[in-house]
Amino acid sequence: MTCNKKFWTLAFSLLVCIYVHAQQDELQGFQGFTAPKPVHNQGILKFSAVPLFEGQIAYTGELRVIYERKLAKRQSITLSASYDFPNFILLAIGKRLSGGGRRGGGGRGGRGASLNSVSVEGGRIAVGYRYYPLKKQEGLKGFFVGPYLSYNAVNIRDKSNAQNFEIVNYADVCGITGYQFIIKHFELEFFGGLGYKNNFVTHYNQTANAVNDQYTLKIPALDNVKFVLQMNFGYAF
Repeated sequence: MTCNKKFWTLAFSLLVCIYVHAQQDELQGFQGFTAPKPVHNQGILKFSAVPLFEGQIAYTGELRVIYERKLAKRQSITLSASYDFPNFILLAIGKRLSGGGRRGGGGRGGRGASLNSVSVEGGRIAVGYRYYPLKKQEGLKGFFVGPYLSYNAVNIRDKSNAQNFEIVNYADVCGITGYQFIIKHFELEFFGGLGYKNNFVTHYNQTANAVNDQYTLKIPALDNVKFVLQMNFGYAF
């Protein structure tokens, strides 16, 4: 619980600080009631190809859709949703371990030996805030900074014993910086950053209605450090 409290406290603090700064910049730039300029690129629908092959959680892929919406001058909010599924690496491993080809089809070779006997599915949601400090740029383009929150959960279940399953949980809050290009209506963005992560796996026994075990996923040298690097493309309208 202590780890989760730190996570949400840090997330809320980042959102508040960036939002207050952007609002101050908005007020300073106010020059009276003049004829409004046409608004360009109020919304952008984006996709990412890399997660289809390797998602955030090992051996999964993500079908990810992102929507960015303009809130005010040089400010926007991003909403992201993903569907997690077994990626090509897991499919290849599952086919080999299932006993196909020369090895024959004789029975299961242990936990998770056959991909056909295991269900792997889940989803990811993320929400972010962006601020574009370049005053000469119009619309949602150019250099940007901001925080985002992400939560990803994958349910791994043995179909032959559906009462016992585990959920892999990835939660993180990050600060990013990047650049967004928009040529006519076509968009391309790159960004990276650092953040805080809380990754853990929970094993459930549904028959006993109890949590059997819970452990945190960490790399000792990095602990809760989260590295971000992403590229997206889309259409602005």
